[in-house]
Amino acid sequence: MSKDKANEELRVEFQNEKLALLNKIEEIKQRYDATMDELTQGKINFEREKALKDQRLTFQEQRIKEYHDQMSQSVERYEERIKQEKEDSSKTLSERMLRIQNEKENVDVKYE
Repeated sequence: MSKDKANEELRVEFQNEKLALLNKIEEIKQRYDATMDELTQGKINFEREKALKDQRLTFQEQRIKEYHDQMSQSVERYEERIKQEKEDSSKTLSERMLRIQNEKENVDVKYE
């Protein structure tokens, strides 16, 4: 009988240890799952942030290109306007010089 009692105590002890180990395994599984969930959520957040930053970067690059194009057009218009002003000034100066030359000749002829 004491042998049966000893076997029963060993069996109970074994069952208790088995239950404790199963509980520990379950706890570790839950921590693992929680850690994996956290890691997955971190990856999702990282990818979302990366996508947003890529989108912002693309938008900024597009704005830079648009500003560059606008600046190029402004410079081109400015240079064209300066060229036109220069031509107009040159034409006006030539006309004045010709008029003054004609007036001088008229005065020379008049006083000869």
